[in-house]
Amino acid sequence: MAKRFFDSGKFDDPFYRKLTPEMKCAYDYLQSKCNYAGIIDIDIDDLNFKIGCKNITYKDLKETFKDKFIILAENENRLKIFMPRFIWWQYKNELIPNNGVHRNVFTLLVEECINTDPYLAPKVRAEDFRNWNDLCKELKTMGTTYKDYIKER
Repeated sequence: MAKRFFDSGKFDDPFYRKLTPEMKCAYDYLQSKCNYAGIIDIDIDDLNFKIGCKNITYKDLKETFKDKFIILAENENRLKIFMPRFIWWQYKNELIPNNGVHRNVFTLLVEECINTDPYLAPKVRAEDFRNWNDLCKELKTMGTTYKDYIKER
């Protein structure tokens, strides 16, 4: 079972406050069910069943959350989305390669052709993730840590 940070500030967000109760439940469901990169392949029947609703459609989700989610794939029976704010909630937009979970998140973003630059910690480069093993060997021979390495940048 995945653990999620809870954004209590969403109750102060006018967008969230204006949602219908059903859409608030859908929003929370999507945040809870997505993978650790904020990507979810939505099963609309499961969503409706789990939130106790019968009438939410893919079209409703696309219209309601058009400014909040990025659609990665869609057809009449499928909607796959990316929630950019999820990375901010979970990781404060500071992905760093010396964290194994962050490396996995980076890999998932790359697999979905999502630009990773906005989600990297200051002074961290995408190449650090791509060449992590080689970089670790290099840092070891230099006798330094990654943290010190990026401070020097």
